[in-house]
Amino acid sequence: MIPALALMLDSAAKYRDLTATQTKQNVLMAARAIASEQDRALDNAHEFLVTISRVPQIHEMNLAACSKILAGLLEPRYADLVVTDRSGNRVCTALARDNSLASSVSRDHSRSIEARDFTVGTIRRHASKKTLLDVTYPLLDGPGMIRGAVSAVLDLSWMSRMTADTHLYPGATFTLLGSNGDILLRYPNDQEWIGKTIIADGSPLRLFS
Repeated sequence: MIPALALMLDSAAKYRDLTATQTKQNVLMAARAIASEQDRALDNAHEFLVTISRVPQIHEMNLAACSKILAGLLEPRYADLVVTDRSGNRVCTALARDNSLASSVSRDHSRSIEARDFTVGTIRRHASKKTLLDVTYPLLDGPGMIRGAVSAVLDLSWMSRMTADTHLYPGATFTLLGSNGDILLRYPNDQEWIGKTIIADGSPLRLFS
């Protein structure tokens, strides 16, 4: 009986090790897939802003036409679109000016103007309970000449739900942390986790469980 019991215990231990290894592999695969989807979303946003920066009514900052065009370009992944002048003043927005979600546009505008290139802002939570990310591209008049900038506000809440539904295995959760370890986004069971703090090493993290 003793050898048989030893064999059963050894088999159970190997099964647990195999299960743990498979779980780690599943987590890594999900993490890479979701990270890849988010990178692809940023690449698409970059191309999108480059394209609309060349639309004459937007490039010329035609107030009425600009707002109408931006409003027509809104879709679930973009919570708002905004055009600013060189000083960071809003010229036109997709949403009504009082409802604009591009609250950090001034800071991101400056970075984009200085870099003369596409820039990515800081992930933030909005009063609407959405998790947002601002991306900006300069409006170029010619070599070294900047007219202003065009920005898109990415709705990470919507994007993460889409990618998590596709790539997370049953029972898994997705958590996005800020640089100070506070939870910016968790899927599923989103709202009850938002704002809680998890110790981090000082850099933005994507955690999976």
